Amino acid sequence: MGKAARRDSSSKENQISTQRIEDPQNSSTKRSKSMLKSASVATEFLRVVFPQWRKTMKEDEVIFKEYVESTKQFHFGPLLCGKSREWYKAQNCPSNSENLTILNNSPVDVEVQFSFENAGEAETFLLDPPSMILKPKEKQELTIWAYPTSPGFLEDKLICSIGKNPDPVVFSLCCHGVDMKLEVSPLELSFDKLLLYRTASRTLVLKNNTLLPMAWQLRGLVDLIEDFSLSQDSGIIDPHTEFEVTLHFQARQTGSIEKTLRLEVSDTENILGVVQAENIKISAEVYDVSLSIDMPEAVRGNHIEFGHCPVGEPCWRALTITSHAQTKVMRFEWEADAPIQFSPKVGHLHPGWAKDITVTLRSDVPATFRRHLVKCKVTTINFELPQRKVQDWDDQMTIAMWKNTTRKDPVTRWPKIERVVKAVPEPAHTVVEESSQEVEVYISAVVAYAQFQLSTDRVQFKDTFPFQRRTATFMMHNTGEVALKYSWEKVEESEPVKKPFSTTLMRRFLSYNTAKNHKKLLRLFWWEQEDHPAERPPKVRRPAKQQQDSEKQQQQDSKQQEEQVSEQKQEQSEQQDHSKKLRCSKQKNLSPRRVISSLEVFPDVIHDLFSINPYRGTIAPGQKQTFHLQFSPKHTGKFKATLLCRIPNLEPAQKMGQVIVEGRVQEWKNLGEPLE
Repeated sequence: MGKAARRDSSSKENQISTQRIEDPQNSSTKRSKSMLKSASVATEFLRVVFPQWRKTMKEDEVIFKEYVESTKQFHFGPLLCGKSREWYKAQNCPSNSENLTILNNSPVDVEVQFSFENAGEAETFLLDPPSMILKPKEKQELTIWAYPTSPGFLEDKLICSIGKNPDPVVFSLCCHGVDMKLEVSPLELSFDKLLLYRTASRTLVLKNNTLLPMAWQLRGLVDLIEDFSLSQDSGIIDPHTEFEVTLHFQARQTGSIEKTLRLEVSDTENILGVVQAENIKISAEVYDVSLSIDMPEAVRGNHIEFGHCPVGEPCWRALTITSHAQTKVMRFEWEADAPIQFSPKVGHLHPGWAKDITVTLRSDVPATFRRHLVKCKVTTINFELPQRKVQDWDDQMTIAMWKNTTRKDPVTRWPKIERVVKAVPEPAHTVVEESSQEVEVYISAVVAYAQFQLSTDRVQFKDTFPFQRRTATFMMHNTGEVALKYSWEKVEESEPVKKPFSTTLMRRFLSYNTAKNHKKLLRLFWWEQEDHPAERPPKVRRPAKQQQDSEKQQQQDSKQQEEQVSEQKQEQSEQQDHSKKLRCSKQKNLSPRRVISSLEVFPDVIHDLFSINPYRGTIAPGQKQTFHLQFSPKHTGKFKATLLCRIPNLEPAQKMGQVIVEGRVQEWKNLGEPLE
């Protein structure tokens, strides 16, 4: 059945009338059948007026005390059932009765008899008075009652017989009997085992599947200890709805608890009184392990919330366990496996000691954890040695030792010493019987891949001049549920431009030996630019000082030569390190350590034309990051580069971000003309 419809507030009244039909061929049997099929004739004789009416009604629509003209049926709507008609009449329930106006629309007196089609079988509908005599244009009231004694849809027909008229006025009556009963689940609220000073909640669901609202109330709260509290203890539930009642429990003392709540259900006006009563059992067991867990990042109580974690990357949370025992030593062991790890997983807690625990979540596939339960088994132990002689222990403790090992070479006389790291063994102990208890921790997290969207995949700079700068922007949107880490890398696609140099000028400004050495350095530079990983680089040496005529000068030159050789070795070492960097990046120019003149010895190499800022960072879920591109050329030509965005935790099928950057540089006089 649908929702209950409102009454028609219009002042119109529906009128049913009958006419006289003269048919001498009809027998009494045929006349009895025809009076149930016909409700109108050609000439008005009797009129029945309903206070509320409507032309049509929707399928499965619920209406109250209205006449529907299209079906010629009066609807009482949903009514309470379960009591006798005498009980209902004594209560004077207005929703169970309706007054109809009977009008004599003829110029003569008429006598009207009222009856029901199923008067001898059913006890649902009643009327008063059973008959009336009406003068011309006179009207009187007919009261009808509906008292359903069983649930379900009930109907009957009201027959208004008028004197000797063979065709009475007939219309249908219906109502829907409703049995007041709530669906309650569960009938037992168990809090199981709960650690001392912890808080837990349980939910009671009340569901109304009937067509009438119901009132409910929970009794027995006085008998419950102050550790229990209800979100609501009474209320009204509308038809076809459900309501949740939450019972909160705070464990303040150890022991077992068993209580009972009584749920009472009645109609909203309390006409029938309590029609339903349910007993709800409540049980709890509170224990104390003399151990507390402190979670600075916990959402509530013993619930650790990781939030959103990237696939393949670890997320960490921290907690601290503290022993409040006076003399006992406790052993803890976390019952957790991948992808959730506790470190340390196993350990001892001496009286009054505390230990920090790191909780790590790392999943290689997307996963969702909603209040995932992890238990920690806590037992009391006794050491074989006196407690003061036993040090603290957990499975993360190690000890390093140096061990002599035999060398593979038999000629070697002395042994090889190696550093060996071993886990510290657990001290010998015994477990106290019936001391095993559990501490519960709940973990919630969402592990997901990173997702992103670029505003463009190509940036074309406007034509520019040498030594000018162009800028452009684009955005990246983090469309995933986890933080997005990014770093941009550049792949140059344009060839380096060499700047020619003059050997004649070098000879003019530099000495022969210096120019010769610099030429060798240049050959080494271009050899590095061509990248020869398997070949041996050309040998570069600085020339020694020329010998002097005098012996004293030769000695000085010899000293200077030794100093130069030492400096040369240092420079060669630095040069080789710098060459390695050039082979990797190919973005920096090689320059000699010592230059005699201001002339540029090495040519320019066109790199770092395109730059991006920021080139690395993190974007929060749902946020956007704007990137600024710069194009800073020094020479003419067409330039192109590909920017690759490295994102570590993308879905395997998703490609990394890529933006192609292009720029064109022309001479000042040729700006705007096509390049050859």
